[in-house]
Amino acid sequence: MWTLRILFIATAFSCAVASADVTITVTTVADEDGVGSACSLREAIKAVNTHAPWGGCPAGSRNSDNTIKLSASTYVLASELVVTAPVTIEGVATERPDDINPYTGTVPNRVRPTTVIDADHNGRAINASGEILLKDLIIRNGLATENGGAIYTSANLTLDNVSISDSETGGDGGAVFLASKIDSTSAGLSMTDAMFLRNVAAGTGGAVSMTCDGALGAEAQHIVGVLRALFRENEANAGAGAFRICGNSAVTMDATTFDGNVSTSGKAAVTYESATAKGTISLSYLTAVRHDGFVLRIVGIDSALISNSFFAFNNAANCDAASAVTKTTAGDYNVLSDSSCSALMRPPGSNNVVNAALAPESQLGTQLTAFGNHGGLVDGYLPLRVPATVLIDKGQISTQCASLVDQRNLPRKSGSACDIGAFERLVPTANDDEAESTPKTNRL
Repeated sequence: MWTLRILFIATAFSCAVASADVTITVTTVADEDGVGSACSLREAIKAVNTHAPWGGCPAGSRNSDNTIKLSASTYVLASELVVTAPVTIEGVATERPDDINPYTGTVPNRVRPTTVIDADHNGRAINASGEILLKDLIIRNGLATENGGAIYTSANLTLDNVSISDSETGGDGGAVFLASKIDSTSAGLSMTDAMFLRNVAAGTGGAVSMTCDGALGAEAQHIVGVLRALFRENEANAGAGAFRICGNSAVTMDATTFDGNVSTSGKAAVTYESATAKGTISLSYLTAVRHDGFVLRIVGIDSALISNSFFAFNNAANCDAASAVTKTTAGDYNVLSDSSCSALMRPPGSNNVVNAALAPESQLGTQLTAFGNHGGLVDGYLPLRVPATVLIDKGQISTQCASLVDQRNLPRKSGSACDIGAFERLVPTANDDEAESTPKTNRL
């Protein structure tokens, strides 16, 4: 009896130790692979993949979470990093516990990433078949002859405060490609505070694309969530300048800017086409400007909802005239520079505004500030407070959207209604407060 108790306790203790999370700290920027006593990024990933020590890195865990931590440095790669086991890769922490957010007056303040993974045009940055979370990173200069210029993944991918830029593919997905496996499981994508800049695809999806051909494409069930993101000046030579979606996917995009993405062949910045009349898309609080092609092409899917969004100052129609949704469409509180999106607004919302005067790109400055950093982690355009504004206090009434945040992660509650588009224009407020003189200082 005593022996059984002792064995039970020992077994429980062993399980507790085995289940502890593992953190591997990278100690060199060199792209080492199994040499030396330092721990490189490549060696850390192999230690996670194999659950065994590699190079100067300790073993990853088979049964618990693995995190790889990087410093505020640039890691130049000789070839792509292959990820086969679930892992989190974190740059130096961007939360500053002692800093005050100048817009909210709260702590901690979060800043933009300073850790860089540079593929140096030697291949992709990452090829993943295991789930991966990327946090506080800049990923740049990926190059692939096939799909996925910076990241190719057949497992779920999460981006948190990540910028992917200047990557290129000879296939689809200039920055990211989401693959479907033979067993019909599909990679999902979740991003918060992400920027996609100047990525190029010879095929479709200048920034993001997915498996869309054959049976896998028809039945793919990618789950895509985009919150507080920027897609700027990405390009696709076969369409979908920023984002290509297909199959039976569920897509939500909120508080996001699409700016100057290039889609040749008469395609749109964002396309969602389903051959099986499946899939849903919800777009809210978007700003889409400076496109030479369409902003949206949505064909054959089950349901579409577009709300509180601003499509204007584009040099072509906002929506492909062929856009249509099989079952339900709805749209309200949108400001559109033309009527080309009417097929996606059935039944038409009583609060939509169509204003052809907002069509030319040269007139952008009548409603929006210059592009740049207006606070937060993601760049964009702040609405101007001008007499003829079509954006400020023109969205949902404040009781319906007061719990929401804009692209800077700031609250949408500065007026009688929320502003339309990705950014909320905050209004300065004054507080009445009482104070007593500080003794012996002559000051309040």
